[in-house]
Amino acid sequence: SEAVRLEGAVTITARVLQGTEWSAATQVEFIAGVAPAMADNLVVSEVMYRPALPTSDELAAGYENRDLFEYVELLNIGGETIALLGCRFTDGVDYAFDALAPALLEAAQSVLVVRDREAFTFRYGAEAAARVAGEFTDGTGLSNDGESIVIEGVAGLIRDFTYNDKSPWPESADGEGFSLVLLSPATNPD
Repeated sequence: SEAVRLEGAVTITARVLQGTEWSAATQVEFIAGVAPAMADNLVVSEVMYRPALPTSDELAAGYENRDLFEYVELLNIGGETIALLGCRFTDGVDYAFDALAPALLEAAQSVLVVRDREAFTFRYGAEAAARVAGEFTDGTGLSNDGESIVIEGVAGLIRDFTYNDKSPWPESADGEGFSLVLLSPATNPD
């Protein structure tokens, strides 16, 4: 009977009563009063596409495939909190920020999308794992030879770039334990 005021990230569950019967519940996610993630406030700040080989401890724990340690980091370069809900990778990896993922990203904060959360936590620790939004959902990971990464948001294209494992890209990121790190958010990562 009254208006509902929404602030921040909110999931609304609604049902309709017809006579004595309730309809099935429907859920919708809303972001109110927060700017959406866009090209001017969100960057892909780090890509770990071919991690170092597993250590003896990682092998003993069952992590035999180095690709399980892959990840992509997103960074809010804007001056305010942004909404990630509705953002999705459309090339490179498969992942969508939905109701199960963190909906908001504060200024200067980053979030990670990983190949395997357990393997990631084992290698990089609980502090890094606390920033994990979710896992790649396509069952595959990043190409070791380079590929395009595209992320889109509710307001359109956010980032579209191609990395490679050959010069001028840093070749030490190709299996030596280093990641590709964006040096300047204002520049084109290609």
